[in-house]
Amino acid sequence: MRDASLAERLFAVIYHHLEQISPYEDFIGAVYLRALQPVSKFSPLSLESQHLNLRYLRFIKEIFAAAEAREEIPRVGDFGAYAFGVFHLAMISYWLHDQSSGKENTLALLDRSLQAGEKLARTQESWEW
Repeated sequence: MRDASLAERLFAVIYHHLEQISPYEDFIGAVYLRALQPVSKFSPLSLESQHLNLRYLRFIKEIFAAAEAREEIPRVGDFGAYAFGVFHLAMISYWLHDQSSGKENTLALLDRSLQAGEKLARTQESWEW
């Protein structure tokens, strides 16, 4: 994976997550919808889940930092990790509703979106915010 592009690395993050949760898809669907409610302990915005969210964001930020160091993309700072986190949630939502064989539509959307995102990131000098 050392020579993998940013899009390939990010694809792997979401793909492996979806593989881990796929045996529990029905249960995950119910929990996921509940977790998106602001009062839920499972909400990504709740204080109870912040340590996990920060750990995840730091991990994603390291992936972006490595791509920056290889000059694949300009400096994206924290924006890259936060934007990818939102994208990750959106992909889980899409996956939960995907009725295609083997979730092929999800994988195709994931691949195309990450390729487009990587190209878009290259068009800016910096994504600091």
